[in-house]
Amino acid sequence: MKRSKKILLFSLVLLFLCFAVLACKDIAEQSANQSASPDEVTSLRLQLDYYKSRTEDLETELTAAKVQLYLQRSAYEKRLQELKESIPTDAKANAPEPVSNPKPPETVWFHEEKDDGVVITGVSDGGETLEIPAALNGKAVIAVGESAFANSSFSSVVLPDGLREIGWFAFSGCTNLTSVFIPASVERIGYGAFENCSKNLQFVCAENSYAAAFARSYGYALKTD
Repeated sequence: MKRSKKILLFSLVLLFLCFAVLACKDIAEQSANQSASPDEVTSLRLQLDYYKSRTEDLETELTAAKVQLYLQRSAYEKRLQELKESIPTDAKANAPEPVSNPKPPETVWFHEEKDDGVVITGVSDGGETLEIPAALNGKAVIAVGESAFANSSFSSVVLPDGLREIGWFAFSGCTNLTSVFIPASVERIGYGAFENCSKNLQFVCAENSYAAAFARSYGYALKTD
């Protein structure tokens, strides 16, 4: 139901923005017409002001909806962790003896496949360093999804060449994160992507890249190559 409401909200915003663009174009064309009377020009300007104001309101509502979704997910994950910690550990006494030199478990990357590539949405296990692959199932990794690694414990992140986008709240709450390598291919970093991370977080990226401009605008430490 919540996902349906979210989709409905996005659809309404998109529909209104399309209508507003068409209306603004029509208003501009009519304003340019030499035969328009002063009253008509005033009316058209009032309509244009209304569309601009309504568009800003809808963008604010959309941002608030995404933030609310993030907060709900964080609360769910916190409750899940509390339940895991409350499970009795008596069964450990009957656990089988560990096998010598066991084979490490294979890392599983949770993801969504799209026509033009793969969006990473999570990983099965963690570690000190998170190094995202450049491709999965023969498709290039093009984005890190919204809240994909929020509240994770790794200390460094290496993003692959060819990555285009880092989603909303992708690495938020990663309090141990001190360095992140971002390739020059990244052209968008979403709202709150590195919110509430370590105060020592450093961006490693190309001098004239989007990531470097982003780091400077938000006051993150920056190391350029």
